[in-house]
Amino acid sequence: LKKLQDDYDFELYLQANKGLCSTVNHSHYSLAKGEYIIRIDSDDYMELDRVETQVNMFLENPELDLVYGAYTTVDKFSKKLVVRRPSTSNVNQLNDLLYGKTEIHICTIMHTKKAFDSIYPIPNTLLPDLYLKLMIVSDFKCLGTQKNISFYRTHGENHSNLKNMNGLVDSSYEILTRFCEEKEVDTKSVMAFSSTQYFKGLSAYHKRKSLKFLIGSSPKYYDKSFFIAMLRFLTPVILYEF
Repeated sequence: LKKLQDDYDFELYLQANKGLCSTVNHSHYSLAKGEYIIRIDSDDYMELDRVETQVNMFLENPELDLVYGAYTTVDKFSKKLVVRRPSTSNVNQLNDLLYGKTEIHICTIMHTKKAFDSIYPIPNTLLPDLYLKLMIVSDFKCLGTQKNISFYRTHGENHSNLKNMNGLVDSSYEILTRFCEEKEVDTKSVMAFSSTQYFKGLSAYHKRKSLKFLIGSSPKYYDKSFFIAMLRFLTPVILYEF
């Protein structure tokens, strides 16, 4: 990295691993000096014209504070899997985000420094990306593009990921509850949708907690993946170890 820094003249900061939330707060608020910010995780990568594309979106629409786009999932060998595109509607992005009608993925987001500074600091959480998206999309003008922006490395829905879902669900629930209270959003409706999603994630290894969210879910949001999750819920945990 230091050799590349000499060759390409960029700023490089090295630090011990302090967790994602602390790193985002420090890098975006204290270190970032430009007008726009993007974040790319170490196992993801982006289109060569990504920065140019998104800066042009800002220049053509100076009222914006966040832009995003499509992304392609890739496996561990960088084989392209699925292209995921956001909704073509820009009418009610917050509602679409809260109810899973669009994808505003962190690997495609470019936002202004001004917008981040307004929500700083992100509270300590396992999901700073969720907090960032909700707060900026609710308070600022945003725009999506159908153009592919980045490549997101997916590690599959393996048993390790399912086992670790408990902490992620707790963090998501806390962020959404706080957000709905602060922004006076219909908490009951949002949590009915979210509870359905939480049940899907917890159904394999966290039976008791998944039952709580199953009770709070709504048939309005049941789909094929919900019924697959129901089969997981009814399957004894011990069978997943074989």
